[in-house]
Amino acid sequence: MQASKRRWWLTPLILLIIIILLHLLVLQPLWIENIYTAHIYPPVSFLLRILTRWMPFSIGDIIYGLVFIWFLVKTIRFFTKRPSWQKFFSSLRNLLVKCLWVYMFFLLLWGLNYYRYGIGYKLGLVPDRYSTKDLITVTAQLRNH
Repeated sequence: MQASKRRWWLTPLILLIIIILLHLLVLQPLWIENIYTAHIYPPVSFLLRILTRWMPFSIGDIIYGLVFIWFLVKTIRFFTKRPSWQKFFSSLRNLLVKCLWVYMFFLLLWGLNYYRYGIGYKLGLVPDRYSTKDLITVTAQLRNH
């Protein structure tokens, strides 16, 4: 038996462990602010802006469209060749690995930004409590202007 067939689970497992570790890191918002936001993301952002600023549209939308077309073509080709169960599970594993890679890169290139402290926290803003009566008053004032 080939070594790659014996360890078919190794790559997905390693990617899954990395993703889990990234999600554990987001439980530490100070790490996100002090390390990722201050040191990792600025060069990544700079590089992405250089690579994509000449495009007048979102490159993500193009990538989504290409991935959808790729997936559709692969699915049609797969089922026109009368696949075996072994080929089906192998293809499913390969799709899982691709999805894990994409998700890991998404987290590293942009996704961790969703776990940053908000602007209200950074500026020390404390929201005031308001009542239904306050909302009715504001709504009436806005309606009159």
